[in-house]
Amino acid sequence: NNARASIIIGKKSKFQNVLLIDDAIGSGATIFETAKKIKAFGLAHTVIGFAVTGSYKGFEVIQGV
Repeated sequence: NNARASIIIGKKSKFQNVLLIDDAIGSGATIFETAKKIKAFGLAHTVIGFAVTGSYKGFEVIQGV
């Protein structure tokens, strides 16, 4: 719910592809909700999400993602 309410799409430019980059993924809600809004507004044909998952202390793997 937090990601859904806090992500605002403002520009009306249209793109063939959009790459969303996030620093870390827990539930995936930020990338999922952002991609969903981009697609709903018809701003991109393809949306790709990329995230580095790990700890900032040595990039240990986060368990249970």
